Amino acid sequence: MMEKAQRVCNYYVLAVKLKDVIRKGYINVCVSRERMESVAEHVYGTLNLAIAMYYTYGIKVDLAKVLLMLSIHEVEEIKIGDVAMTDPNYEEAKKEAKKAVKEVFSCFEESEVLENLIEEFDKRETDEAIFAYLCDKLECDLYVKVLSEEENFDIEALKKKDNYFSRKIVNGDETLAEIWLPGDEDKFKDHEYFREVFEYARDHKILKKVGSECERKEGKE
Repeated sequence: MMEKAQRVCNYYVLAVKLKDVIRKGYINVCVSRERMESVAEHVYGTLNLAIAMYYTYGIKVDLAKVLLMLSIHEVEEIKIGDVAMTDPNYEEAKKEAKKAVKEVFSCFEESEVLENLIEEFDKRETDEAIFAYLCDKLECDLYVKVLSEEENFDIEALKKKDNYFSRKIVNGDETLAEIWLPGDEDKFKDHEYFREVFEYARDHKILKKVGSECERKEGKE
C-alpha cells in the first residue's frame, strides 16, 4: 500500500514542476508581461477550451479521452523544458521527448496506456487527437490575443532580434496578434468550428466585459 502511495506522490511532484516551466514562445516574441505563462497554465487553458468547444458546438468526440490527452500532452517538458516550434533545436528536442515521456510514466504499471495516448496525440489520426491538437493550437492564439489587447508586447525589442517573429514585422507598428495569428490560420481552415472561433478572436476584442458570468445570447451575433 505504501509503495502505491509513494508512486502517486512521485508522479504528482514531477507533474507540478510544469507550474515553474515558462512558455518560451512568448519570450521569443518579446511579450513584456511581468508574470509569464507556465506550461501548466497552458494545459489548464487547453482543458477549458476543449470543454467550451464541446459543449458549445456539440462536437462528436470522447471528451473524457480528449481531456486526458490534453492533461498529459506536455508531460515531456518536465524533463526537457519548454520547446517552442520556432526554436533552432526544436527537432532535436522532439527526438528526446519520447524518452522523457517514458521516464515520467515509469511509475505506473499501465504506463503504455498513457504513452500510447501521447503517440495518438502526436499522430493526429483520430477524431480525439485532432480535436485535442486544435485546442492546443487555438489556446495559444486566444492567449496571444489577450496579451495583445493588454498591450503586453515590446515590438521595439522584437525588431532587434533575428527570429521567425521578427521577420514577420512589415510596418513596425503591428500588434502582437497581427504578427502571431497569420501563421496559425491555415491550421483551422478545414475545421469549421475552430476556424469560426479563431476568426472571431482575430477580428474582435475578446477582453470586453460581459458580466460576472459567461453570457449566452441566442440569435445574436
